[in-house]
Amino acid sequence: RVERRIGTGERRHRWTSETQRAPADLPDRSIQLVELAPDAILIHDGQRCVLANAAAVTLAGARDAHALTSQPIERFLNPPYLRAIQSAILGSGLAVDDGPIPDQFRRLDGVPVDVEVTAIPFVDRGRPSVHLIVRDITERTAARAAAAVAAARLRLLLDQLPALLWTTDQEGRPASVRGTTGFGLRAFLLSNPTMIDAHIRGLAGESVTHELQHHDRWYQIQVQPFRSDAGRITGCLGLALDVTVRRRAEARLKALDKMKAVVGLSGGGAPVGNDMSHIGV
Repeated sequence: RVERRIGTGERRHRWTSETQRAPADLPDRSIQLVELAPDAILIHDGQRCVLANAAAVTLAGARDAHALTSQPIERFLNPPYLRAIQSAILGSGLAVDDGPIPDQFRRLDGVPVDVEVTAIPFVDRGRPSVHLIVRDITERTAARAAAAVAAARLRLLLDQLPALLWTTDQEGRPASVRGTTGFGLRAFLLSNPTMIDAHIRGLAGESVTHELQHHDRWYQIQVQPFRSDAGRITGCLGLALDVTVRRRAEARLKALDKMKAVVGLSGGGAPVGNDMSHIGV
């Protein structure tokens, strides 16, 4: 019998021939590694659990390993997955090397837990058995769900943005476009010499800002390098803001200043004020 105290000794896990049996060829050091592994480890003989480590006890919400051993493996994992393992290992003797498989582990209280299961076949005392490594991925699943929600919100925001945001590849070809500003970006990028030059400079590592007129609208264009996590330039990131209202207001202010100058030189009429309320935009 192999016996090991865990932590302060208040909890004790025993592997015995009657309840929880370590494989015959498992040395003491390996037994310790199994018991202290952060992932849940279960060994079953195709029908029932014969070994569970401390992490498996915690995952199952059990008081000790005896609550898990001698239980049918279907008590914890889904039968379709287990039948596939039995067919591959117990039936044909073929090893399973598909890597971790997403599944749900059912705790003793019936609560499902998202897990990844890796199955490793071996022979124990002449009997085919399966070593299951069960990793709790609850936090990872929650993080992915939160990231998906955040990405959906960002896409919605960008799609409603009164501007245009785009990326290009390393050849300067548009790769993605977001926003509501309505001009033909692809044709504009390929036909306007200033835009072509801005993307060439962006791919060379520069940040470029221009204001350009396209049809009857004015746009402030910003182009900068788009870098990977490693810092390598993989394309360009571009932003086009519609500044038509501002440009028209500036033009009217200039016209008003000219009018004031003319009135001042002629010496006639009342001074022209700076009230812009009568100017349409």
